[in-house]
Amino acid sequence: MKFDMLAVVIAFCLFFLATMYVYANAKVHLENYSIRAWVLAEQAADLLSEGESIRTNAFIKVTLLLPNGTITRVYTIGNPIKLRLGYAYTFRILGNNTLMKVEVVINTPTAFVERG
Repeated sequence: MKFDMLAVVIAFCLFFLATMYVYANAKVHLENYSIRAWVLAEQAADLLSEGESIRTNAFIKVTLLLPNGTITRVYTIGNPIKLRLGYAYTFRILGNNTLMKVEVVINTPTAFVERG
């Protein structure tokens, strides 16, 4: 009877250790795609505020707002995405006191924004 109890305790400990090992390894490879989208939104906002053109495989929506709140222009870069892995937005204030909102939607872990 004592050996049965010892075998159950050892089996439980091994199961617990195996579960923690799998959990720790899975957590190492976990990636938040909204953070990746935010990094790309920051890069796109920097390039657009400098007047550069953009080459990307993500979907970018840019909205320009005047100080009184009216939307002056809305334009998009890229094709609309149906499967959304990550979404983020950021703001920039341009030299003419216009607020620029840049929204980025990504559908692949290899999404990029670069000078075009």
